[in-house]
Amino acid sequence: MLKNIVVFETGATPKIVKRHHSRLMRESFIYAGGRYHARYMALHFTTAGAAKYGYRPRAGERSGIGSRAFFRSYTGRKQREQKHVRPLVWSGVSETLARIRDVRATKTTGRIVQHARGLNRRNPNSEINMVDEIRSVAADEAAEVAADFGGHYVKRLKEIRTRRRLNL
Repeated sequence: MLKNIVVFETGATPKIVKRHHSRLMRESFIYAGGRYHARYMALHFTTAGAAKYGYRPRAGERSGIGSRAFFRSYTGRKQREQKHVRPLVWSGVSETLARIRDVRATKTTGRIVQHARGLNRRNPNSEINMVDEIRSVAADEAAEVAADFGGHYVKRLKEIRTRRRLNL
């Protein structure tokens, strides 16, 4: 008569995968969010990024650069005082704060936290919303982030080499 039967599960069996799933999801969200931030956050502060993400034109961008309306506008004042016309940037503080990588994740979602509080300022008479502009993601970028997430998850799942003992 048998007294004790011991079964060992090794590798990615259903019970082992269930135990590691939350950790792998969190790691994958952090990985994908970090790669997105490293690749695309700087693009938000360029004129090419403004065109790609569909930023609303600022006052003065609609009129010609040499016109009187331009020099009296926000964009003209920014060019005169700050020597640039980059979107979402006045002095550079918000750009510096937005480039701080802070990715937070749970097992169900991941998010990139923006520390640029200056982008929360909003003129109630304007349709420009800088927070929505900095949060915008292009369709090709979303697909790339999804591929990064999936690739990282599968790669880490294959690395699971745990062992589970069952006494029957």
